[in-house]
Amino acid sequence: MTALTIQLLEEEYRRLEKAAEQAGKSVHGIIHEWIAQLPEVEEPFDVTRDPIYQIEGWDSDAPTDLSVNLDKYLYYHSSTHTAPTWRRGTVAQ
Repeated sequence: MTALTIQLLEEEYRRLEKAAEQAGKSVHGIIHEWIAQLPEVEEPFDVTRDPIYQIEGWDSDAPTDLSVNLDKYLYYHSSTHTAPTWRRGTVAQ
């Protein structure tokens, strides 16, 4: 068992006492009842059980090395067949 100590404003404690009295319970009892009504804590999400994770892939015209060579595909100059040279934030042509 774990002990828990909290600080409440006087008004908050009065409201808690009133709620417990209306329920016919002690403050201790009503707090336990509220905690029991909380949803169960779920286990951490296992991404490997996600259906999207199970997808093997699909037919695509995208290059197979796209994730590794993204810059090559984004900045490749097809007219010169060379990658651009970057200088001070601009492209030298």
